[in-house]
Amino acid sequence: MIKVRFKLLKSGMFSTYLDIYYKTSDNKSKRSYEFLGIHVHKAYSSSRVRIMEKNQRI
Repeated sequence: MIKVRFKLLKSGMFSTYLDIYYKTSDNKSKRSYEFLGIHVHKAYSSSRVRIMEKNQRI
C-alpha cells in the first residue's frame, strides 16, 4: 500500500512524500518512505481540504 503524505516544515510549507508499506518474503510487514522534493502550502491529504479550497476559488 502506498499513501501520499505531507510533513510540516519549519517554514510553514509541507513536504510531500510517499509512505510505502509492503510485506517481505518471510511475510513480515515493512515500511519505507521516499521524499518527492515537492513543497506545497497546504496538506492535501484530507478530501475536506480540497473541497474547502475549491469553494474559496468560486
